[in-house]
Amino acid sequence: MTQISIQNLIFTRIYFLITLFIIIIGNLSASIINIPADQPTIQAGIDIAAEGDTILVSPGTYYENIEIVQKNDIHIIGSGVDVTVIDGNENGHVVKFNHASGSISELSITNSGDDPLYSSGIFTSFSTVEIISNNVYNNCYGIAISNESTVQINGNRVTNNIGFRTISIMSSVATLTHNLVADNQYSGIYNDVWSTITIINNTLVGNNNHIGITVNAIEQQLVRNNIICGFEFGIFVLGDQLSAVPFVDISYNDVWNNSIADYWEEYGPLSNIYSQPFLPQPGTGEIHEDPFFVDPVNGDYHLQSNSPCIDAGDPYLPFDPDGTISDIGAYYYHQNSENDDNVIKYSANLINNFPNPFNPVTNIYFSTHSNAIISLNIYNIRGQLVSRLINNEFLEKGNYSLTWYGKEESSQIYFVVLKIGNNKHFRKIMLLK
Repeated sequence: MTQISIQNLIFTRIYFLITLFIIIIGNLSASIINIPADQPTIQAGIDIAAEGDTILVSPGTYYENIEIVQKNDIHIIGSGVDVTVIDGNENGHVVKFNHASGSISELSITNSGDDPLYSSGIFTSFSTVEIISNNVYNNCYGIAISNESTVQINGNRVTNNIGFRTISIMSSVATLTHNLVADNQYSGIYNDVWSTITIINNTLVGNNNHIGITVNAIEQQLVRNNIICGFEFGIFVLGDQLSAVPFVDISYNDVWNNSIADYWEEYGPLSNIYSQPFLPQPGTGEIHEDPFFVDPVNGDYHLQSNSPCIDAGDPYLPFDPDGTISDIGAYYYHQNSENDDNVIKYSANLINNFPNPFNPVTNIYFSTHSNAIISLNIYNIRGQLVSRLINNEFLEKGNYSLTWYGKEESSQIYFVVLKIGNNKHFRKIMLLK
C-alpha cells in the first residue's frame, strides 16, 4: 500500500472512530447490540433494537437479507470492510431501509443477485439514511434510493455491480461525496426528474460502457470536483420539452476519455428528440486530462503526484485535510503544507462540537492560543455561507463556546470554519432530522 493510501486510510478511520464515539456518547440512553455475542444474526439485532441503538457487527460473513422497517435512528456498524461481509445469497436486496432512519457503515455488502427488478446492495424507501464507508460490490444495482428518501452517500467503494444503474436516485434527495464508482457493467450515477442531487468529489471510472453521470433536471443540481472517465458519455443531461442544461451546475470536474462525448444532452417531444453535445454551465475549472491514477488495473484510483487533479478543485469548497485546495476526485493527494500560513487545516483540537450528529442544536467549542481577530462561519456542502456566528471580532487567548441552531436547515453535512488571523481550521458537523 502506498504512503498516500495509508494516509487516506488513517484519516478515514480516525474520522469514522470519532463519529462512532460521538454516536455512542450522544445516545447514552441507547443500547449497543453486539453481533453475534448478543444476537446470532444482524436481523435479530435489528428486530430488538430501539430508537438510537447501535448494532456492532463482529468480523465474519453473514448470509442475510436484512431489513430495517419503521425504526428510527438505528446505526449498523461493521468491523471494517475487509473483515465484515453481508452476503445476500442472490436473494434480493441485501440491506433495505423501509420507512426508517439511521446509518450503515464499515461493511462489505454483496451478492444481491441479478433480479431485473433492480435487486440492490443497499435499498431505501421513505427513509433517511447515511451510507458511509462501505464496500458495495457484485450486486445488481449497487445502491438504489427511492420514494422520498433523504440520503448521504459518503466514502463508499461501489464496484463490479451488473445492473443498468450502479447508483440510482429516484424521487429522493441525495448527496454523494468521496465515493469510488468503478468497473461496473453499465452506468454510474442516475437520478430521475423528481430527485435533487449533489455530486461532489467522486471518482467514476467505466469500461467504455454507457454513462458516467445521468442528470434529469427541472431544478438546480450540482456536479462538482468529480473525475468521470472511461464511459461512452461522461455527463448526460436529460430534459423534457426543453434543454435542462441551465439547471445543472457543472464545474471543476475532470471529464476525460469518454468515447462518444464528455457532455451530451437529450430533450424534446418523443416525435422530435434533440440529441447533441453541450457546453457545461458555468463550466469553470473543467479539465480534460488523464488523472494519473496510481494503479487502475488493480483498482487503486488514488492520484499520483503528477496528477492534474491536485489542487484543481473548487477553491470555495472546504480544503483537503492536508490544508490545500480541494483535489478533484474521491481521494485527495496528501501534501506537506506545514509552512503555508494560508491553509485551512482539519482540526479537532482547536474546534469541536457536541452533539454530532445533532438535531437541531449543537454546541461549538473552540480555543485560541493567542489574542487574535476571529471569524466563525457555517457553510453547507456546496460551499455556501449558512450562518455567520463571529465576524472579525477581537478575542483574547482562551477557550470559547457558542450554540448553533439549525432549525431552518436541512439534514446534511455542514462545515464549521474558524479563522484565527491568517489560519483557517474546519470541522465537519452533521445535522440529522
